[in-house]
Amino acid sequence: MKFLCLLLLLAIITMTPASAAEASIYIFRNPPTVWTAIQQQRHYGPDVLESTELWRDGNIVKIRQKHIFASPVGVATMTLLCHEFPYVQINYTLIESDKFTKFQGSWLIEATPKGTKLTLICNVKLKNPFIPQFIINSVMKARLKKRVEEVKHYSEDIL
Repeated sequence: MKFLCLLLLLAIITMTPASAAEASIYIFRNPPTVWTAIQQQRHYGPDVLESTELWRDGNIVKIRQKHIFASPVGVATMTLLCHEFPYVQINYTLIESDKFTKFQGSWLIEATPKGTKLTLICNVKLKNPFIPQFIINSVMKARLKKRVEEVKHYSEDIL
């Protein structure tokens, strides 16, 4: 009976709708500096193995990236379509991937009296149906926290 209850609980958890992971941080630099840091980290971040801009048409960019994700994802290759609103926001949507069926979100840049607030939001779904979504969300939340911290460091200490 305990086994059936655990199985039912696991089924309920894995069937809950995916919620977006999110991380925010305050950066003591202006929005254009934070914007530049995001653009640099897109190509040279510590978890980026490869990043290629395939084409650009104004504020719409198609990029292919290979990233290192924590387990259970591992290395993933993605082609993304990014809509850029300079110094304010970048929205990205998955076109194709070897590991994801969904990978979309936004970088939000907001000037505040406490500094520039940077928020990174990402909603993902893996192709592997056997990995529960709550595990993926947990991995993504940790990754997003690391990404915004990298942008903060780059903005404040390098640029």
